[in-house]
Amino acid sequence: MSYQILFTLKAYRWLGYVKGAMGRLHEGELSAIVIAQELAADFVILDDLLARQKAQHLKINVIGTLGLLLLMAKRELLSPQQVWLNITELT
Repeated sequence: MSYQILFTLKAYRWLGYVKGAMGRLHEGELSAIVIAQELAADFVILDDLLARQKAQHLKINVIGTLGLLLLMAKRELLSPQQVWLNITELT
């Protein structure tokens, strides 16, 4: 079975979840959750509390923007100054 067909079948299974969450979650948040589940991602980046709760309920690890910036600093992908600059731009 090709990857495309497999992805489509898995996406079809998510249809009930997506329909139930529509109206409460933004389309982008919903897409991020579904893609994270489909790809068995290490984590999904979400800041919205309801979206984070939905993802955690589905056993998906969640990280927010601030957590991502701190992780990047810890892995030395950003300097502390770059992290601080990004944090100040968030406010």
